[in-house]
Amino acid sequence: MVSEVKFMMPSSVHSNIRYIAPFSRNLTSPYDPVLDPPYLTVWDIEKFSLDYWRVWLGVNWTWSVYISGIYLSAIFGIQLLMKNRPPFSLRNVLTGWNFFLAVFSLLGAMRTFPEMMYILTKNEQGFFQGFHLSVCQRYHHITVLGYTWFTYESYDATSRWFMVMNYMVHSLMYTYYGLKSLRISVPRFVSMLITTLQLSQMIVGVFVNVYAYYVKTQGVNCLVETKHINLALIMYVSYFILFGNFFYNAYFIRKRMSMSAKKAK
Repeated sequence: MVSEVKFMMPSSVHSNIRYIAPFSRNLTSPYDPVLDPPYLTVWDIEKFSLDYWRVWLGVNWTWSVYISGIYLSAIFGIQLLMKNRPPFSLRNVLTGWNFFLAVFSLLGAMRTFPEMMYILTKNEQGFFQGFHLSVCQRYHHITVLGYTWFTYESYDATSRWFMVMNYMVHSLMYTYYGLKSLRISVPRFVSMLITTLQLSQMIVGVFVNVYAYYVKTQGVNCLVETKHINLALIMYVSYFILFGNFFYNAYFIRKRMSMSAKKAK
């Protein structure tokens, strides 16, 4: 039987109160964050109660399923509503939205990349020491939302890789979309480069998860649950297939069709 646990948001981010709830799936011990990392200056907006939100998301991760349902319903509902209506002129809105996401992703990359580089180079345990794109996007948005909410509570070590890669690629991708929405001509190789980076992101994602699984089988303490590795592998493999299919259709099939059309003339 699940016992009820009442907790409140602490008035200070430096509160010593720790929220360890018995209904939590993964939170078995307090997570002690590095409040003053040597590789980054923490902004005030980044200071919040990790314990509170870990428990909250652990309990309420199913909200992501409902949000995804609303997201899909809105997409298909609006498409149906606008089927026989003239389209709205939303170019300015689209431009603003794309550049907002580009800046947001760039800031995210700037805030997460230093930690990954520190782990890789300075730490004593450093490592070096046929689908339309919109279908890919919808699937990506829904699965990432569900996965991040479901796994947030456990603070998986592999997530730092996923965050940094995602932010960096998205900062380029949404800048490209913003320029296109302004009808600025962007060389074809740029879009091809972005899709190549996306495919590379999926390959690295698979490698990170396979390596994490290997490390765990060797008895090394790796802060990620096996079920989360399995979920991430399914996602990254499916992303690679979807974006690979898009890459092939967009840059090889269309090129052949274009060459055939020129020969026919």
